[in-house]
Amino acid sequence: MKKLLSVLLLVVMVFTLSVAVVGAAPPNQDGGTDHTVQKDDWLSKLADKFLGDLFAWPAIWEATNAKAATDDSFATIDNPNIIEVGQKLYIPSPEEAAVILGAQAPAAGELGSPEKPIQVLFVPSVDAGVIVTGGEVMADALNKERHHQPGRSGR
Repeated sequence: MKKLLSVLLLVVMVFTLSVAVVGAAPPNQDGGTDHTVQKDDWLSKLADKFLGDLFAWPAIWEATNAKAATDDSFATIDNPNIIEVGQKLYIPSPEEAAVILGAQAPAAGELGSPEKPIQVLFVPSVDAGVIVTGGEVMADALNKERHHQPGRSGR
């Protein structure tokens, strides 16, 4: 009788644990794919290859970090300019990428409205009447301006 009770208890425990594991699994993704970083990969190149838009790289960054939050096999990308060979990334489907990128876009009227005007700042560094056509001319003009600023000592 003790053996039967022990086996029954073991079956109940296994069933309970399997239900908990299935319930904790991340939601099924919409056709995205896992990718292991290869030599010469970068996010914009992967976005162009998989999503057809090199400017969609923030979707890969966001999706990979979301996966990494629940699955340690995915890399956490702190700096999107630095990915390393061997890191596991999640490439979202084009539909997932559109949702991610849409969430990042400002709402209509949020930019350039009377309530939130776009600020454009001009910082003069050389005489505005001078037309600069070459790198040396620009460097000379900037160096000249830098050395003649009030409160700074020249050469």
